[in-house]
Amino acid sequence: MSIKTMMVVLDADADNDRLIRSAIGWAGHLQAGLIGMAAYQDIPIVYNDGFVGADIIREDQAAIDRKIAATRERFLSLAGDTSLRAEFRSAIVSLSLASYVARQARIADLLVARPFEAHRRISRSVALNANDLVIHAGRPLLMLPDATDFVPPKAALIAWKDSRESRRAVCDALPMLRSLERVVVAALAEGDTLQETEEAAADVVSWLGRHGIEAVPRTARRTGDVAGHLAILCREQNIDLLVGGAYAHSRLQEFILGGVTRDLLMTPPCCTLLSH
Repeated sequence: MSIKTMMVVLDADADNDRLIRSAIGWAGHLQAGLIGMAAYQDIPIVYNDGFVGADIIREDQAAIDRKIAATRERFLSLAGDTSLRAEFRSAIVSLSLASYVARQARIADLLVARPFEAHRRISRSVALNANDLVIHAGRPLLMLPDATDFVPPKAALIAWKDSRESRRAVCDALPMLRSLERVVVAALAEGDTLQETEEAAADVVSWLGRHGIEAVPRTARRTGDVAGHLAILCREQNIDLLVGGAYAHSRLQEFILGGVTRDLLMTPPCCTLLSH
């Protein structure tokens, strides 16, 4: 298994330079092709209390075309200075943006996006709702924080929980883990399950070893916020890539009670790979 094609999701209403450069760095590191993706939603048409005139629709269409064209030009300009196999896709769609990008994910092994901003202005461009995308894409999602420039990754931390989502995430991350110098399997025990948690982490380390990846376990009792604990571990261990499963609980549960996936989508401590 290897990563041959990455797709980076761009926001035609924003500055994408740092995201594009980071995606280019990861694509070069993984020797993968890179597809730039920008999409926009159609202007909503009002049926009840009024209507949208044809001239407004034409002006809106022209403005969208200009934004997408500028995004395409910038992406190809930056990616064109590399040896990457780069291409660009765009569309104006009526369905949700996350649904459209999820369908386009059929051509990619890995999706790349900036963190989801919960309080961002309402936008019809792909200011992507990563919550929906990670659920529906059927592909791992690599979140690249805006403040992070690409550096060749050396160390990864696997946020292990004995769930289907964690098992999926580790499988998806294998091509990335093989290129690293250090891999840590971190697991937090709930209640009286420390011994069971240690055994599970040891099993994951053993499984990774069979794939030629040396890893070490790190277990502890859970005493508070999991996402905060992971962020501290990432800083202490100089981690470049965090790997975790997305939404082992329902999204409604995470919205009401708070959850690790939601926190990682909004404020990842470093480059973060999530799978569902």
